[in-house]
Amino acid sequence: MRYFELTLSGSYRETSSQVKGLSSASSTPVFQLDRFLERFDQIQRSGRIQRVIIVRDAGFSSRLPAGLEAIRRALVRLREAGKELVYYAEDYRFEDMFLASACRTRLIHPEGNISFPGVSRNYLYFKKSLSKHSVSVEVFRREHYKSAADMFTEDHVNQFERQQTERFLQTALNRFTTAVSSDLLVTETEIEELMQGRFFTPDEGVDHGWITHVTDIVSYRDELQQQKDRKAKKKKLHERIDRGRVKIPVLFLEGAIVDGTENKRGLITGQNISGEWFAGKIAEIRKSRAKALVLRINSPGGSAAASEVIRAEVVRTAAKMPVIVSMGPVAASGGYWIACAANKIFAHKTTVTGSIGVVSLYFCIRDFLRKQGITADVVKAGDFADFGSALRKLSSRERNEIEQQIERIYQRFIRIVSDGRSMDAMRVREIAGGRVYSGEEALSHGLVDEIGDLSDAIDHAKRCVDVTHAKSCFGPRVKRSFIERQLQGSRYAHTAFASALQTDGMAIRFNPEMALQEILQTHGKVLALDLELYQQLLDPQ
Repeated sequence: MRYFELTLSGSYRETSSQVKGLSSASSTPVFQLDRFLERFDQIQRSGRIQRVIIVRDAGFSSRLPAGLEAIRRALVRLREAGKELVYYAEDYRFEDMFLASACRTRLIHPEGNISFPGVSRNYLYFKKSLSKHSVSVEVFRREHYKSAADMFTEDHVNQFERQQTERFLQTALNRFTTAVSSDLLVTETEIEELMQGRFFTPDEGVDHGWITHVTDIVSYRDELQQQKDRKAKKKKLHERIDRGRVKIPVLFLEGAIVDGTENKRGLITGQNISGEWFAGKIAEIRKSRAKALVLRINSPGGSAAASEVIRAEVVRTAAKMPVIVSMGPVAASGGYWIACAANKIFAHKTTVTGSIGVVSLYFCIRDFLRKQGITADVVKAGDFADFGSALRKLSSRERNEIEQQIERIYQRFIRIVSDGRSMDAMRVREIAGGRVYSGEEALSHGLVDEIGDLSDAIDHAKRCVDVTHAKSCFGPRVKRSFIERQLQGSRYAHTAFASALQTDGMAIRFNPEMALQEILQTHGKVLALDLELYQQLLDPQ
């Protein structure tokens, strides 16, 4: 028997870096969904490979449950294709039990344990730290549930954020419980035991049906060798799945959406995708011989203008061919703005979506600089020439202008959803307000069409053009120099969710004191880049 071994390693991403330059290189490993799906497509079509071993490395992580859903769905497809699945981890955590439940054989290290204390979300707030450094922040929003800027203005979780986060966590927990209990035939009472803080030893895990074998991976490989099982060689990846004359490309939109023509990587904001750049990639598909387009969105949103540039191109493309959206871990705010133009929207049950609202914020570091012995002045022609400058506070007239702009963008967002989803505008307002929904909730509200993964979206696109097989190439790809390719051995591990720009309830990775020191050391260069990007990303976040 031939078997294939695949390791889950690194931080979850959907595709490779789309930022040019050495800033995209990192020694930190990354899990890449498109490569994972292509590898599984090869295995599924192989008649020789009968067993697949999944080894979860200690460094593997997916910050959002929909990333795990995408992986698990691929495992289920292999299982349905008749492949024997084996899962190995030294310890079994939340993600292990969720993924391993799709596998017939589940291995754990003899010194490991099984635990699942539940699901949670931690918050960090910088209001007092910014105040300590004399940095002031003004926030403008529509409406109460638009919480992306709360980290700078609050010191605790407010009632609106707590309400929607508790609702989302319960959805994730229900998804986990349903999948594990149905596939492993364990009771909800046993799952509840783990959530109450109990740890199972490997032997107890076997007794309760969580695990099938207690062994380390080296011993298991030796056992396979003694059985004369042969390890299959890895084939070259070509950044596509399936085969056929008809082309149905898949474009990945991953990262926050910003104005301009170039993708960027900020100190605070991580990967940022240019609206004009990505719209250009869609236009290339529209002008090609492709018969349909699948757009995979994994974005918390960003600039309203940049999001509209992409949406407008989706509208033009949808007039020529079917455009199907597949939502990844997050497709919220500007990401949802774009999705509304598609012919059909698929989402995972635990996708973070919605966030129909607007938020923008303005920093002022004048007093901070003054404490460092730095003063600022300006010479201008025109009262609004330095509008939005972080070197002074906003005037009352400027605040009024911002409020009007925020309201205008919010009403525009409402109309886009109303038109794209064929919903009454009053109904859209009822479910908007900046609320974040899980994919399952979004389906019940009519914000998405169907629960499904990327493969489901591709299959639907095939049905739309009446074909059984089609070549689906992954993109967009960024050409890299020889040095970049050498330094990017494992690509960068940052995601749209590992920065201070997390949308509506994601993890925070931001040290304000370090950032302020960096601002001081670079004489405002970091400020000019990141605060400009930050304000774009929060319009409408």
